[in-house]
Amino acid sequence: LFASDTICQVKLEGDALPVNTLKGISPVKGVDLSKKKLRASSAIVIAALIGANGSLMELNLRDNKIGPDGGKAVCEALADNKSLTKLDLSSNYIGCVDEMPESAKKHYPGNSFAVGSMLKIPEEDLEEEEEEEDGAPRMEVFVLSEANVEGMIKIGNLSCNTFLADALSKNGSLTSLDVSDNAFQGSGEAIGAALKTHTSLKELIMLNCKLTCDDGKGLAAG
Repeated sequence: LFASDTICQVKLEGDALPVNTLKGISPVKGVDLSKKKLRASSAIVIAALIGANGSLMELNLRDNKIGPDGGKAVCEALADNKSLTKLDLSSNYIGCVDEMPESAKKHYPGNSFAVGSMLKIPEEDLEEEEEEEDGAPRMEVFVLSEANVEGMIKIGNLSCNTFLADALSKNGSLTSLDVSDNAFQGSGEAIGAALKTHTSLKELIMLNCKLTCDDGKGLAAG
């Protein structure tokens, strides 16, 4: 898609993505893709396209379902993008995940993780094809890549993503970042350490992110 001169939009799930706008061929200051029913595959494409976009300053991905893999991809793109100043990733099921119970593993091959117990996904957000049979728990499921699993730190029976802290340590343009309504417990110390070197960020919003007292201490030290 990045090298194509003819494709101007692509639809993987939810609404179509404006390819030329995300690449910067049709430059705009901001792109609002909130509430578009986007999932991980769309987020990965978005991340690949915005890397070299030198005009995009604001990206809103609020209220989608990009999950851990999608969140990781977008955060990694921040290392390449030097123009983005405002990013909204709130309400996207990003962050800590519970490992799937044994009773449900037979329904999902590979590295499958369930988010239901951590983020309490509303019943109305679950699509019909995600309803389990044979007594397995009904929950939202994301299949994590090996790279994403390696980018997590283990805390008890939880895996906490470190990619948010990594993104902040490598990006120098963001002034506003909203990751509210995701689960980032256990990552406060890493994020705090990253904030020591990120000099442009003026606003970090982490409402309802399952943060603990230790996370607060870690952030305060940053």
